[in-house]
Amino acid sequence: PWCGHCKALAPEWAKAAGTLKGVVSMGAVNMDKHQSLGAPYGIQGFPTIKIFGGNKDKPTDYQGARQAKDLVNAGMKLVKDTINARQGGGSGGSGGKKGGSEVIELTESNFKKEVLDSKDIVLVEFFAPWCGHCKNL
Repeated sequence: PWCGHCKALAPEWAKAAGTLKGVVSMGAVNMDKHQSLGAPYGIQGFPTIKIFGGNKDKPTDYQGARQAKDLVNAGMKLVKDTINARQGGGSGGSGGKKGGSEVIELTESNFKKEVLDSKDIVLVEFFAPWCGHCKNL
C-alpha cells in the first residue's frame, strides 16, 4: 500500500481484472499483512507478479508491461496455452456423446439456465444422433 510502483499498478490491475472476469482470476496479496504467502515464492521486490498456471507449485514470473492491455494479453495467452496443453492432439466434437466428458447435455428444461442465463461463453453443438457427420464428430 505504501509503494509507489504498487500504487501505479493498482488501477491497471483492477481494469485487467474487470476485463478478464470469468476467464482468468486475478488476485492481490498485501505483503504487509500476509508476508508468509510470499515467502515460498521468493518475493523480495514490489510489485511482483506471479502466474499460477497449470502447475501451482511452480508459478512463473510475469515480465511484461504493467498496463491493463498487456496484463489482459498475458492472461489470454495463458488461457490459450492451457487449452493447447489440454487438447494434447485430441479434437472433434461430441456427436452428442457424454461419456466421461465435460459436455453438458442440453434439453428444453436446462437450455435457458445453462446457455442463455450463463455468464460463461458457451459453445453449443446442435446434432442429430442419426446423422453420419454428427456420429463422426
